[in-house]
Amino acid sequence: MNRDRIRYGVIGMGRQGERYIRHLRVDTNHADLVAVTRADQRKGEKEAAALGVHWEQTWQTLLQNPAVDAVVICVPCSLHRTIAIAAVEARKHVILEKPLAPTLADGKAIATSVSKAARKGVKLFFAHTLRYSNVVNAITKHQHRIGDLASLNLSQRLEHKPLLWEHKKTTAGGGNIIQTGTHMFDLVRCITQDEITYVSCIHGRVLEKEVEDSFTAIMETRKGIQITLEGSKYGQGRHGRVELIGPKGMLLGDHVGNTLEFVNQNVSRPIKVGEPAMTVIHVLRDATRAFRGKQPLKITVEDGLASLAIAQACYRSAQSKKREKVLY
Repeated sequence: MNRDRIRYGVIGMGRQGERYIRHLRVDTNHADLVAVTRADQRKGEKEAAALGVHWEQTWQTLLQNPAVDAVVICVPCSLHRTIAIAAVEARKHVILEKPLAPTLADGKAIATSVSKAARKGVKLFFAHTLRYSNVVNAITKHQHRIGDLASLNLSQRLEHKPLLWEHKKTTAGGGNIIQTGTHMFDLVRCITQDEITYVSCIHGRVLEKEVEDSFTAIMETRKGIQITLEGSKYGQGRHGRVELIGPKGMLLGDHVGNTLEFVNQNVSRPIKVGEPAMTVIHVLRDATRAFRGKQPLKITVEDGLASLAIAQACYRSAQSKKREKVLY
C-alpha cells in the first residue's frame, strides 16, 4: 500500500472539503488530487473541471476508482461509519474529520474495521487539527516551567454557523459538545498525557432548537488533575483560551488569538509562538508521510474514539445530572 505519491479523492466539497482540496493542490508534497464527489451534479462537474480532476457521482464510485489511493472524508458524521468502513475495506487510506461518529457504537465499529484493514497496510489518520496549533505546540514546549500541572481550564467561544446539518441531531450527532468539544477533549489528553475518568456536565440552548450550543464541564483524570471546560457557539466572536496552573506559575494562552504568556509572581512574560499554523496543511503532510510508510500515524482512530467517549459521558451527565464515568 505504500507509494511514492499518494493520489487523493475528496468526499464532500463543502467548506472543510474545499480547504483540503486547496491545500492538496499547492501545499502538500508527494500528494495529488485526482477525484472529487459532490451530491449536486451540476456544481460537482463544474468544480471538478475547473480543478482538472475527475468527478464521481457518488462516494461509492469514487471508492471503486483504481486511481485513488486515499480519501478525505468531509461529510456529516452521521455518514462516517458507512463511508469510512467502506473505504478501508476497499483498501483506501483515510483522513477522517471529527467527530469520529455520532455514537460510541458507530465509533467502535469504525475502529474495529480500521484495525482489521491495518493488517493489509491500510491506515486511517484522524484529523484532530487543534494539535497543530502553534500555541498548543508552544504550551507543550514550555509546560515544564509551571511545575507539575495541577489544573487545566479551557474555554472555546465560536460564532453561530449557518450549516443546516449541524443544527440537526440526526446528522450532527449533537451540538457544541460533539462538534467542537471533541477538539477540547483531545487537547486535554495531549496536555495532561492522561485519560479523563469522570465528567460532570451541563448544557443548554441559546439559539439552537434541537442541539446544544453551550456547555460547561468539570473533569477528572487518573492522576487527579482538575479540569474545567466551557464551550459555546452562539456569540459574535471567538476565542480559544487555555490556562495551565502549577506551583511554579501559569501558562495563559489563546489558540484563536495566537498568544501565550508565562505568569509568575504577578509578572507576565509573553512567549513568541510564531505565525498561526495552517492546521489542515499539517494534517495532510503527516497523513501523506504515514500513508507512504515514512512515519507512524500521529493521530489515530483510537484518539478519535477517546474524544467521542468523553463527549458521550458529557451527554449522559447532563441528562442524569450526576457525575458519569467515561466508558472507553
